[in-house]
Amino acid sequence: MFGFLGEILISTISTSLSASYYFIKKIYLKKIAKGLHNSIYPFIFAPRLRDNASKRKEVWVSG
Repeated sequence: MFGFLGEILISTISTSLSASYYFIKKIYLKKIAKGLHNSIYPFIFAPRLRDNASKRKEVWVSG
């Protein structure tokens, strides 16, 4: 489509972009991971703890 030289240029540009995007994404995820962990962790485990607490109360009351 672009010729041999164009294909080489496009392939090198795309690989360099993907590599830089990968490293930027990796650094970005490392920086955000702590904040995301602190914000998502309660949403994942709080409902389970509430369910367990309600089940325990029901079992304790019925028992």
